[in-house]
Amino acid sequence: AIFLAGDALKSQRGRRVVVLITDGGDTSSSASYQDAVRSALEAEAIVYSIIVTPIEADAGRNLGGEHALIQVSRDTGGQYFYAKNVQQVAQAFDRIAEELRTEYRLGYYPSRKLSDSDARHIEVRLTGVPGTLTAHYRTLYFTH
Repeated sequence: AIFLAGDALKSQRGRRVVVLITDGGDTSSSASYQDAVRSALEAEAIVYSIIVTPIEADAGRNLGGEHALIQVSRDTGGQYFYAKNVQQVAQAFDRIAEELRTEYRLGYYPSRKLSDSDARHIEVRLTGVPGTLTAHYRTLYFTH
């Protein structure tokens, strides 16, 4: 789903956001995890994952899939949420909507030209700001 969404969003203008509601299981994907992350990053899409966990015990859950969703959300500047019921899914949507309303974008130009195949890692730190502020950002980008 992430690979297909990233591929579809590449040609779209404006902000690109993907919200996944899933249990973390991958039932029919032909793309690798790395390809999915790269597709989302190349589309400059922010991925939010709402991980539905009706099962409390680890034995019935796809923990590897959950961890992959957490990582792709972090890598693209999004967030992840766990939800056990419909009310928690709605709360996650409310938090996503609030974050998207209060988003600020920063940009910079690299000091040297990169080839089209290069990836550049990004780290953002907040200093001298109230403790209630957090930064969510892509961890790397690819040149176009």
